[in-house]
Parts: sequence; structure tokens; C-alpha cells
Amino acid sequence: MPRHRRTESSASTEFRLNPKGDVYASVVDGVTEPINPDDWGWTGKRGKNKPDKQLSLEDIRVQPEFSVEVREGPRFLPGPRPKRYGKWLKWDEGAAPPSCIRSRAEEGGTRAYANRLSDSLGQVAKVLPARPERSPFHVYDFVTGRMIVIGYAAPSPKPGSTGTVYVLDDGHGIKIGHTMGQVYARVRSLQTGNPRRIRPVAEIHGASVKVESNIQDRLSQWNTTGEWYAREPILEQVREAGGWEQWLLGMIPKAGWAIVVYQTD
Repeated sequence: MPRHRRTESSASTEFRLNPKGDVYASVVDGVTEPINPDDWGWTGKRGKNKPDKQLSLEDIRVQPEFSVEVREGPRFLPGPRPKRYGKWLKWDEGAAPPSCIRSRAEEGGTRAYANRLSDSLGQVAKVLPARPERSPFHVYDFVTGRMIVIGYAAPSPKPGSTGTVYVLDDGHGIKIGHTMGQVYARVRSLQTGNPRRIRPVAEIHGASVKVESNIQDRLSQWNTTGEWYAREPILEQVREAGGWEQWLLGMIPKAGWAIVVYQTD
């Protein structure tokens, strides 16, 4: 049995939690009964994690890419998932999920329930590095009445690769790509089948595919197809930044980048 960390109570039932914040026993009228949270049935197939991927809040805090803010949140007495479990935050006592994740700070994001707080935290730690545009996540710990806001900022890539990240403009869209060869050769191949003239705008030398992905992630809301992005929102950002070089440095804020900007009209 996991070692005792603390006891949380709601109504006449007390829950004992392990160091990861998961329920492992209940105490009712002085009688302690072990609990296996998996029996509650709230976690979907995608949300289940192996024990080594079930994380505590401290496991998240120590990772520099993540930010954590703990706020007061709603509190419910958890229990087995009923066939009809009611509306959000309207559950009956003893029939509520222990934890829940909401992405994008609840604005247009998704919601996923879990049997364990550690499953919710483990899922966030897995999803955010792959989908940073979904940051921040709200993680609800209904057992203790906490809402945990978790943000993610991808580490800035460093110079050193032999590749080039390029910015192209065809008058309709902006393309952010990567090549290990010459940019002009890439432009020539892309020009085939494109009636609009493609012009190179800027290049970042010594850049890896990770640099390309870092920029593309930050432009995801303007993605139109493939590596092409809506032109006007990006040009507006470039004007506000003071030019293409300043804009690119804002996307990859590390010293040492070799950036070439071509004259544009």
C-alpha cells in the first residue's frame, strides 16, 4: 500500500492520498477500505498511463519548460462513473470524477476525465511538448478542490546545424520551410506548378528542423495548408517587430543566429 501523505475529506467520507495525490483508501465511520481508482472507470483509453508516466505536481514543477499555478477549484466526492453522470460540475456526491483536464484554458479546448490526478498530470506532460499551441491546460483535482493551470514554452533551439530555415512569399501566403541544400534550388522546385512568383524573404543559417517546427508551432493559428501560412497576419507581426530579422529573433530568442534578409518590395 502507498505510504500515507494526507487525508482529504468531503461529507462523512475521508480519502487517503498517496504522494502523487491519488486516492488509495477511504475512511467511513472509522473503517478504512482500500480503493483501486481504476475501478471507477473515468479514464479513457488515451488517458491511461503506465505507473512511471503517472506524475505528481512536483514532477511537473521541476521541468523548466512548464509553468504551474495552483488556484482554488471546485470540490466533489469522487466515485464510480455512472451511466448518466450529469452536466459539467453538476455531479452527485459520490459519483464525480477525481480529476479532469481542459485544454487551451477552456477556450475551445477539449475535456478529459481521469481516475487519478497523476494520470491527468502525466497526460498533460505528454501532450503539451507535442502540441504547445494547446497551452495552457487546466487540471482539476476535485478531491482536494484545486485547479492547476499548466503552461508550456518549448525550449529555444540553438544554432549549430548545417541546415537552413527559409521564409518564402508568393504574394498570397508565407512559407516556412527547412532544407539541407540551397534555398534557391528549393524555390525552383516549388515554383513548378505555382503561377505566382515565389520570392525568398529571409534565411536562418545553421538551423535544424527543430527551429522550423518552433516557428511553425507559433504560427499554427494561421496555417492554411502544409507549410504555408496566411500572409497578412504575419506581415502585420513583422511590421510591429520592426522587420523580418527582429521578427525571426523573437521566434527563436537565442544569440548567435546568422539571419539573411532579402530586399522586399
